Amino acid sequence: MQVVAEHGVGSGGGEQRRDRVVPVAEALTDDRLVGAGSLGAPPPGTAASRADLAAAVRDLLRALTG
Repeated sequence: MQVVAEHGVGSGGGEQRRDRVVPVAEALTDDRLVGAGSLGAPPPGTAASRADLAAAVRDLLRALTG
């Protein structure tokens, strides 16, 4: 997540971007693993789960970057 935050999301320095983007991405991941999002998600640790999380993070980054 830090690499993503430092290379192309938001304005300001890398640390500022990281401080804004990483908590959002962590919340998304937490929701998918243990929150309401986990109710319909594939089992954690499976290839399907990783693909599902990757798609969710891609969608988030597209939404943030336009």
